Amino acid sequence: MLRFALRRSAQGIAVALGVTLAVFLLLRLVGDPVRRLLPIGFTQAQYDALATRLGLDQPLLVQLGDYFSGLLRFDLGESIWLNAPVTQILGERLPNTLSLIGAGIGVALIVSSMLGTVAAANAGSWIDRVITAATLTLLSLPWFWTGGILILLLAVQLGLFPTSGATEGLRSLALPAIALALPIIGRLTQVVRQSVLGELAEPYVATARSKGFSVPYILSRHVPRNALLPVTSFVGWEIIRSLGASTVVVEVVFSYPGIGSLAVDAARRQDIVLLQSTVLLVALLIVLTYFVFDLLYSLIDPRVRESVR
Repeated sequence: MLRFALRRSAQGIAVALGVTLAVFLLLRLVGDPVRRLLPIGFTQAQYDALATRLGLDQPLLVQLGDYFSGLLRFDLGESIWLNAPVTQILGERLPNTLSLIGAGIGVALIVSSMLGTVAAANAGSWIDRVITAATLTLLSLPWFWTGGILILLLAVQLGLFPTSGATEGLRSLALPAIALALPIIGRLTQVVRQSVLGELAEPYVATARSKGFSVPYILSRHVPRNALLPVTSFVGWEIIRSLGASTVVVEVVFSYPGIGSLAVDAARRQDIVLLQSTVLLVALLIVLTYFVFDLLYSLIDPRVRESVR
C-alpha cells in the first residue's frame, strides 16, 4: 500500500508541476498580457510601470524562477482587479466551491443509491422504466437551463430561496447544489442500477436467498460493498468534472462566489495574476482528487495495488 501511495504521489506531483508550467507559459506567450490590461491609448510610461509591477519586464526564465519561488512561499502575488493578495482571495472563495461540490455530490449519491437499487430490484417492471426515463431526462438537462428554472420557480415565484449570492448560508447553497446534483443523479443512478444488477446475478446472492434471506436484506447487507467499486470510481470522476466545468456554469448562473465564477471574472478583467493562480488551484484540486480516489479504489479492490507492483 505504501509503495502504491508513493508512486501515485510522485505521478501527482509531476502532473501538478506540468500544469503549473503550462499555465505560466500560456498566459505569457499568447499575446502581450500588459497590452491587454491597459486601456486604449496608453503611454509607454504606463506600459513600463505595469510591466515592472507584474514582473513581466524580466526575461521569461527569470519570471519562471520568481513564480516558482513565490509558490514555495505561498505567495501568489496581488490581484490587479481586486487589489488584494491572491492567496487571501482564493482562501475566501475556495470553501464556497468545496461546499457546493460536497452538497451536490452528497445529494446525488443519496438519491441515486436509492433510485438505482430500487430500479435494479425491480428490473424490467414499470418502476424500473419510470426511474430510467426520469433519470435520462435529468441527464439531458443543461446546468444553465436547470439553474434558470430553479431560480424562476423556487426563488422568484415561491420566494423559498435567494436568487443569488452566498450570504444566507444553507439557503443560498440549496439551489446551486440542486442544479449541480440533478444531471449527476441521472448518470449515477444508471451506474448504481447496473452495478447492483451485476451483483444480484452473482452466486453468493443465490446462496443467500437459498438460506432464506430476503431480497431487501441482501440488498442492504451483502450487495452494497461489492457494488461499491464502480460507484466509487464514478463519484471521483463527477468531483473532477465538477471542479473542471460544472461549478463554473452553476456559480455564474447563481452569482455564487466560488472559484469557478472567480476564474470567469478574472478572465473578463484580464487579471493574469489572479487567473493563473485560480487555474492552478483547480488543477491541483483535480490532481489531489485523482490521488485520493486512487487510494480508495485500491482499498476496496486490492487487485489495483497488485497491478502497479
